[in-house]
Amino acid sequence: MKKKLNKASIHNRNEERSVGFINYEFSIRGKQNLESASRKMLINKSIDIALKVEPSQISKFRKPAQERKEIKIEWRKKVKEHELNLYTEKERIMVRDESTKYELLSTLKKETIPGPFTSPEEVDYYIKNNNEKEKKRNRRMYNEVKYARMSSSSVHQCFV
Repeated sequence: MKKKLNKASIHNRNEERSVGFINYEFSIRGKQNLESASRKMLINKSIDIALKVEPSQISKFRKPAQERKEIKIEWRKKVKEHELNLYTEKERIMVRDESTKYELLSTLKKETIPGPFTSPEEVDYYIKNNNEKEKKRNRRMYNEVKYARMSSSSVHQCFV
C-alpha cells in the first residue's frame, strides 16, 4: 500500500501545504484561533503580490478588500440569524412535547378505567379487571409509561 502511495501523482500540493500550514498554526495558537491563522496564511500568500505591484496600483485593492469586509459582515449576520432560529426550534420542540403530554392525558382520562395510574395498585387492578384484548392493553400501558416519563420532572431531566 505504501509503495502505491509513493507512486501516486499528487495534483493538490498547494492545498496540502495550506492544510499543513493551518495545522502548524493550530499547534502554536490553538484551534480556537482559526481566523488569525487563516489571516496569516493570506498575508503570507499575498505579500509577493504587494511587492510586485507598483504603489500607484495598490489603491485598486481597496474595493475588493471592502467587498470582503462586507461579505464577512453579512456572513456574521447570517450566523446570528441561524443561532436565533435554533433557539426557536428548541422552543418548538418543547411546545410539541407539551402538546403530546396533554393529548396523552386526555386519552388516558377517557379510558374505561380512567388514568393516568399513580400507584402500582392501580396498575394491578387494571390488569386483573380489564377484559380488553392484549393489543389494546399494551397500547394503554405504553401510553401510561410515555405519559409518566413526560410528566415526571426527575425522569425528564435524565433524558434531556
